[in-house]
Amino acid sequence: MTKSADDSSLPLSESARHRLILTQATLLDAILACAAVIDEEGVILAINRNWTEAVRSGVSWPPTATTGDNYLSLCESPAGEMGDEGRQAALGIRSVLEGAAANFSFEYVSQDPRGAHRCRMRVTPVGETGLGALILHIDIARQPEAEQPALLTADLQRQRVRENRLLRTLIDELPDVIYALDANGAFMLCNRATLQEFGVDRERDLAGKTVFDLMTPAAAERADAENRRVMAGLPMLDREERHIDRAGVWQWRRSTKVALRDAENGVVGMVGIDRNITERKREQQE
Repeated sequence: MTKSADDSSLPLSESARHRLILTQATLLDAILACAAVIDEEGVILAINRNWTEAVRSGVSWPPTATTGDNYLSLCESPAGEMGDEGRQAALGIRSVLEGAAANFSFEYVSQDPRGAHRCRMRVTPVGETGLGALILHIDIARQPEAEQPALLTADLQRQRVRENRLLRTLIDELPDVIYALDANGAFMLCNRATLQEFGVDRERDLAGKTVFDLMTPAAAERADAENRRVMAGLPMLDREERHIDRAGVWQWRRSTKVALRDAENGVVGMVGIDRNITERKREQQE
């Protein structure tokens, strides 16, 4: 992919990261589930009100963790109360953080003063591989047992809409170029930075197009071959290379591409993230 020379593609400063974390915390409160954002090491950056209330009420899941705690360490702790489920959760979270899995989900039984109920944990990456993850603990069975098969109630559907809006807002807030291609290499999702990169205003201007519609024939052939390798099971992680943008300016970028999988683990496309690291390279040379 190419990059624009816009300042929004520069690496995040510490103050910008702080503002992004505050924005994430505000958005998290719109989710009905218990929600937290962790960094690449598993440290909790932000939690929502439902997470805080769950901890105060004495639930067994999520664990008694808050901002600044290392969630992975709590899950993996041999002396902790989470046992095998905690270790399973930690393995799933690590697979998402490292780019080995596009997402992670599993169901478990949680205990609180009102009794046992079934919950689902969902983990989704935030931005590029190594940036962090969004963790959701969703109560899927507060209703009586006879009613439990009807999981997609109106409330759950509204919750899913809110979660999708949150994830959409998060990727649009990031300066990295983030996009998803289907199995045929056609764009099916992109963020604002990607639109800027290709000089278009709306996502639908890219929807359905491939690299052959957007690049020179030689560049498109190289990009398509690389994308096919990724979808065949060979991820590209944190590759750094020099690149010339649409304005003719040379830049450094770091790129990650991983396969996009469905619920049955079948490959249905790929996700790509490009970060402009020109300023970082310049600082290293000074």
